[in-house]
Parts: sequence; structure tokens; C-alpha cells
Amino acid sequence: MKLAIKSALANLSTELDDITKKVEEVASEAATRTLEQLRSSYPDLELASVLNPVFKKPSWPTVFKLDLESDDNIPLNKRGSGVRRLVLLSFFQAEAERARQERQSGGKTGVPVIYAIEEPETSQHPDSQERIIRAFCEMASSGEQVILTTHVPGLAGLLPVDSLRFVDTHADTGHVRIRSGTPDVFSEIAEVLGVLPDASDKPGVKVAVAVEGPTDIDALISFASVLSVSGDLTDFDQSKVFWTIGGGTTLKDWVERRYLDSLDIPQVYLFDSDRTSAALPPARDKEDRIAEINSRSNCQAFLSRKRTIENYTHPDAISRVTGGKVNLPATVDMDFNLIDQVFADALDTAKQAADFSYYPDDHSGRRLSPTKRNAKKIITAHIMRHMTADEIKSRGAYTDTSGASGNEILEWLSAIRQHLV
Repeated sequence: MKLAIKSALANLSTELDDITKKVEEVASEAATRTLEQLRSSYPDLELASVLNPVFKKPSWPTVFKLDLESDDNIPLNKRGSGVRRLVLLSFFQAEAERARQERQSGGKTGVPVIYAIEEPETSQHPDSQERIIRAFCEMASSGEQVILTTHVPGLAGLLPVDSLRFVDTHADTGHVRIRSGTPDVFSEIAEVLGVLPDASDKPGVKVAVAVEGPTDIDALISFASVLSVSGDLTDFDQSKVFWTIGGGTTLKDWVERRYLDSLDIPQVYLFDSDRTSAALPPARDKEDRIAEINSRSNCQAFLSRKRTIENYTHPDAISRVTGGKVNLPATVDMDFNLIDQVFADALDTAKQAADFSYYPDDHSGRRLSPTKRNAKKIITAHIMRHMTADEIKSRGAYTDTSGASGNEILEWLSAIRQHLV
């Protein structure tokens, strides 16, 4: 709160200077009148010849006091250390967002800030730790600089590999060294902290499925659950699937990706085409990546025909699941627009209605707040989970350049299923 007061006063310097000047003028006039009266009434008093008014400018940050109270009027400083740290981290996030909005609007840029946090996982529940790291990553991707230290494997595993710096002591010289950016360093970090692949404690897995992001996994699980109930997909035992991220953007992803080769089980990969229209071909590097994976033994890779996994949702399901309150524009290109953004905008519009009520949840039954940040998760873990089998098959259907028809979603899931029976 001291920082908040200081920040507020920094934007009021002109007004505060005016106040200071006015107070100084009035106070000086009063002091001068007093001294004149003193010299007139008591000319023999030694003090009258040497006493002069000297004005001391106030320290404005110490003038204002601001405290926080939580539930039941309990002062924040009486709450647990974990809660207090979350409040402090929330202040960092709020300040970063304010500065970002000012930059975007062309306003004041403010004093540059480096957000440095020592062991942010302290006194935090594992779920909170993950949310904290996501918040830091968002701050960093928006242009802020965030420095943190940690000794916790789970937390380090969530960090982007290109952001990692390994601080240790050189065995030969005894000097402190800071290293980054090589597979050897990543391996050493993983070994020292004990970052392990999730599949290490799942001996029953039969196939590894690598996708680009966590919501891709949500989508595939949603599709599989619906198609299994309808009878379109049989013997799909998800407990035998090792789901992982194939991009390798975090230390945990890097460990998983390297680990797949030593699991000695089949691997299935699914990549987004990222195409923005049907007229555009997939990026060459994507096609080369698919070809390289398919050239390996016991590996199979797919490139989506639509833009991303969210483009396989059905607009009727969005309307139905939200009680008719969220509807995508009729002009939207369901195959190649950024559906999560279109959905997020439609959701924001719907929330303005007085009777809005929509309470999505994920596969674990955890409530998802209907916000833009959760748009992808809501689509893949909730709406897709409530699509009908016909809607799924409709969105997965295609006709290739030779005129042959197929169904992408069934092909992806069948490629996984063949290793489960």
C-alpha cells in the first residue's frame, strides 16, 4: 500500500506543489506577523533579533495511511503468510496491467519496474503455485521483466526453458556460475531438482499422445468420451494414454519430450495447421515436421485441416450449452477464424444481460469462470464435452483433393485406440 500511495502521489506532483506553496505562504505570513509583534512588544528580548521563519516541506508519502482488512474486519497483517504473499503478487500483477494499458493508450510509461520474487511458492497450495507461474508468464510476455528464484521441481517444471538460469558453484574453481540455454544445462537442472516425467509412475501406459497445448488434450478427451458413449469409438481406455505437450516450451515439456523416446511405446502427434483460410497451404516447417515424425518407427503424426482444435467445435453446441445466451455471429468462419476469441467476445456481450447465467466446468468438475482468459478451456473442456456425436462427426468430416471423404477426429482417436487394445 505504501507503493500504491507513492505511485498515486507521483501523478499529483503539480497539485501537491501548489498545496505546499499555498501552505508555505500562509504559514510564513503568520510567522512574520508573529515575529513583527514580538520585536515590537519585546524589543529587548534577544530572541526577537535572531528568530526567522523556516518552512520545511512535508514528506507526502508519510502523511497518508492505508490499511487493508479482510473478511470479518480482520487486518491483512493478521492473516497467514500465504494469503499476504498472494495479495502482494496481485498488486504486482495489477501494477503491470496498469502500466501496460498506459503504454497501449500512449499515456505515461511510468518508472520501469523489475518484478523480483524470491521463492513465490512459499506457503502456497500447489494449485496456487501453478496460477502464480501462469500470471508471471503473462506479465513477461506483455513486456514486463520478472525474476524469481525457486528450489521446487514442480514450479521449475512450469517455466519456459529459454527463461531458465542455473546458478551453482563450479566444482573445480569454487566460483559461482550462471548457465543457460543448452540441453546439458536443462538435463542438469532436471536432475538436480528431480523434475520427472509424468509417465514415470504410470507403468500401464500403452501410447504417448503429444499435442501443442493443454486445451488440445481437453478437446481430445471430450471427443473420446462422447464418441465412446455413442458407440462410434470402442475400447478407448484413457488410463492407458500418456498425454503430453509436444512443443517443449517449458522444462517439464522438455523432460517429457526427451523421455518419450525411451518409453518404448508408440507415439501419436497432433499439430495445429494454423491456416487462416482454406486457400492457404500449411506452413512448410509444419509439413516437414509431420514428415519427419512419420518417418520414425512406431510414430504417427497428424496436421489438422482446420486452424486449431477450437475450430472443431459446433456453433449449435455453444448456443445449446449456454442456454441460448452465447451465439457466434452468422458470418464467422468456423474453420479458420480464431474461434476462442470470437467466443470470448460473444461471451462478453452475453454477460451484459441481466439474466445471464452460465457455469461451465472442466473434466474434473472444477468451475471455470466465464472470462476471456478461460475461453479456450471452456470450449475444449466443457462445450466440446457436451457436443453430440453427430456434431463431432460433422465438424471432423472432410473431402480431400482426390475426392475421398474421411473424418479427422475419428482418424486421430482411432490412431490412439489401435494401441490400447
